[in-house]
Amino acid sequence: MIDNGQIGIVSTHIGKRGAIIIPAAFRHQLGLEEGTPVTAEQYDGGVLIRPAEADDFSEEERATLIAGAVKAYAALRNDPVAWAEDQEEQAAWEHLGIETWPRDTRLADETGTHDQQ
Repeated sequence: MIDNGQIGIVSTHIGKRGAIIIPAAFRHQLGLEEGTPVTAEQYDGGVLIRPAEADDFSEEERATLIAGAVKAYAALRNDPVAWAEDQEEQAAWEHLGIETWPRDTRLADETGTHDQQ
């Protein structure tokens, strides 16, 4: 592979509820952080995900997206079976050496200091 400063193809998977893990190297290179608005579009037989332009979402759409994410996360945390499955999935990714989110965020969440608002 030619090193042009870009990362090649990396395999990932779609988890329950349609969540996709974006490899840490991609997130770092593209400046994607938790909460970064993105757009998803069907493209050339696949899905293209990219950072949203500032005007891609209205304030109302942003508020709706954030409220939906908070609600989904709360539902996940309140379902012991789903939460255990999610934790197993996270552990499997970490076992493979693939970062699923910044380590300090995960530790804070596990200690209960990063509770939902």
